[in-house]
Amino acid sequence: MRIARILVPRAKAAQRTAFLIGGVSIVGILFLWLWSEVAAGHLEKIDNSILLALRSSSDPSILSGPDWLPDILRAITILGDSKLLIVLVILVAAYLVARRIYHSALVLLATTVGGMAIVALLKDHFNRPRPEVVEHLATQYSMSFPSGHAANSAIVYSTMAMLFTQIRPERHAGIYLVSAALLLTTSIGISRVALGVHWPSDVVAGWMFGLSWGYFWALFASSFRKK
Repeated sequence: MRIARILVPRAKAAQRTAFLIGGVSIVGILFLWLWSEVAAGHLEKIDNSILLALRSSSDPSILSGPDWLPDILRAITILGDSKLLIVLVILVAAYLVARRIYHSALVLLATTVGGMAIVALLKDHFNRPRPEVVEHLATQYSMSFPSGHAANSAIVYSTMAMLFTQIRPERHAGIYLVSAALLLTTSIGISRVALGVHWPSDVVAGWMFGLSWGYFWALFASSFRKK
């Protein structure tokens, strides 16, 4: 598998598969543990401290830093908006179909649609309210846990990175694509916390789910391709 080959280049195929299965399983367990800690209130102090640390000590409604920072953060957070991600996925899937790479187009669509649906269900199930300790610098309507922007951006960008490493098998290209996907996903998650619309634990949970879901499909797609 290309992603595993990038992460552990000297390992054998079976070792790479075990690496991904083990990694996805561990992340899934950590996701459930994180929610148990959130539900028990054990992370409330840490969540509040991080949110308040990003705001002015004299006025928690004001974000620390230059006046233009909130606008930059809003621009970054748009990159994780579900509507933009759906448009992006449709365009990339159409490109893959035009290249007759039907398998990759199907994987991208299935990963995105399935992942976004599960994230929406998780939000309704856990029903965690948005932070109220600081003023929201962006408008939101859904529940808080896990962060949809963090999860969905991790799903889409990591899956795209995986698929395009199949098209461009050079190792340096794969490293660049995976690094770019992780940078985008990280930046989007941080923007959600800085804008005050998510608890930090929401974002961490979103990253956990999104990356594990994307790599699960990467494992499935790789196994299917070899049959």
